[in-house]
Amino acid sequence: MRRDSTRLLNIITILLQSLRMSKLIKLSFIFVPGHAGVRGNECTDRLAGMAAKKRRRALDQTGKNSKSNVMQLDKNTIVEVKEEW
Repeated sequence: MRRDSTRLLNIITILLQSLRMSKLIKLSFIFVPGHAGVRGNECTDRLAGMAAKKRRRALDQTGKNSKSNVMQLDKNTIVEVKEEW
């Protein structure tokens, strides 16, 4: 689990650096306590849950939950996010 969170932080850091260099978007992060009824946070939680379900369905469809398959799915997801931006 620790490696997963470290990997995610690295991806976020790279995305932030790219955004800062582009100077097209001003982006900031703030701490929001979870489960505190904050409207934007509730929406984010819902979207994160939807993304997690999509990922699980994709893994279930392949029938292969090996580390390499999960990593490939993660790479594909990153590409999809970049294309949507």
